[in-house]
Amino acid sequence: MKEFFTKDAANEGVRIPLYLPLGDKSEHAITIYGVDSDEFYHALQSEKRKLSLIEMEANLLKGRERLDFINDKQRESESIVLANLIKDWTFEMECTIENKIYFVKNAPQIGEQINKISGDRKLFFALGQES
Repeated sequence: MKEFFTKDAANEGVRIPLYLPLGDKSEHAITIYGVDSDEFYHALQSEKRKLSLIEMEANLLKGRERLDFINDKQRESESIVLANLIKDWTFEMECTIENKIYFVKNAPQIGEQINKISGDRKLFFALGQES
């Protein structure tokens, strides 16, 4: 049965190198959790609850203002969930939730990389065996 378990590997995380926008490898890396991790589950559920409340707030608005409000809140929620997938990094800046949100908001290509890799369960076992 244990050969099917993915949660421990997801909670441990994997370290991935970071690439600059033009494709060059940087000196930095991040460690990210997998989608089966406790951290991801808690962040996702929390953001789902927030978004349901936002829908009620949005009902007070009309037209384009309503759409812009919902889009802004959804983008913020996505940034928070992606930021919670970051376990650690090599930047000098402290790895706080605020700094992680700032990073994924301003480096959407990294957010895409985090999203893709965090869902690749096989990668957590392959990279975990290399260390």
